[in-house]
Amino acid sequence: MKLLHTGDWHLNHIQGAVDRSEHLRRRVEKVAEICERESVDVLLHAGDWFSEQSQVNTRVNHVADSFTHLRRTFAPFFARGGIILGVTGNHDQDGRIRPHIDVARAGMNIVSPSRRPGDHFTRGNFYLLDTFFHGRIRDEKEAFDVQLVLLPFPSLNRVLAGTETTSAASELNRSVAEAVSSRLRGLPEEPGFDRSLHSVLVAHIHAT
Repeated sequence: MKLLHTGDWHLNHIQGAVDRSEHLRRRVEKVAEICERESVDVLLHAGDWFSEQSQVNTRVNHVADSFTHLRRTFAPFFARGGIILGVTGNHDQDGRIRPHIDVARAGMNIVSPSRRPGDHFTRGNFYLLDTFFHGRIRDEKEAFDVQLVLLPFPSLNRVLAGTETTSAASELNRSVAEAVSSRLRGLPEEPGFDRSLHSVLVAHIHAT
């Protein structure tokens, strides 16, 4: 099974007065070319699909336009059973972006994973996960499973319990790091997780 890892595309980024959307879409097309040339099975995206500068209003919807471009660009990849599997990053979770991702997903056949952790992702699909999840991909030729652990950006409001007694950023970030580390260490005991499988972590985090 061939995996291609990428991330931080920041589609629709505006640098000063320059809209970089078209340039970035050409880069996405290069990724699709690599997938075909190298016969990639799974494209992994570790978050920050969009720039927080993406425009979404009555005149333009950059998020929907970018999803449309992705669907068109990767049509051959999906047709031969390729899977795009990604998580949201901190830019995707920006309040100006997240509400429009769900709307765009509905129109772009971006599927949600099974509700049961450990189930298989279906070939030929595009998955964008906004919650912690683990599932599997089957290599039919070699008859084995690869286990994918998906961890979107662990923002403070998602991870912290609200009972913290400090407002210092360093302390709050330490609490987030401890919570994420604890969740990852506890994975082998979670339902559906098979510790005997090859496992790949797809995450939008700082690691030390």
